[in-house]
Amino acid sequence: MFKVNESCPNCGLKIEKGDGAFLGPFVINYSVTAFGFVIPVLLLHVAGKLGDTATLALAAAAGLLLPLLLYRVSWGWWLAVYYFFLPDNVPANLGDRAEDDE
Repeated sequence: MFKVNESCPNCGLKIEKGDGAFLGPFVINYSVTAFGFVIPVLLLHVAGKLGDTATLALAAAAGLLLPLLLYRVSWGWWLAVYYFFLPDNVPANLGDRAEDDE
């Protein structure tokens, strides 16, 4: 569950690109958890729709479980963002040159 393949089994795309490559997925995972779930739960509490116990339980559960559930997915999202902004680094687009970040 917590191991990311070194490359795609279908196309051979290299997934782990080296030191610091985990930072992109970490930021995406944290952002989805914080802005997509924890903050809306807190806003529901402020609006009076959720009680203290329910807010604390939902926020704690989301803070602990969502990053675990989204770990591998966040790597896919990170690669999509990375290659969206750097399409010349897609292995099929490299030709005879090396990747820019190696």
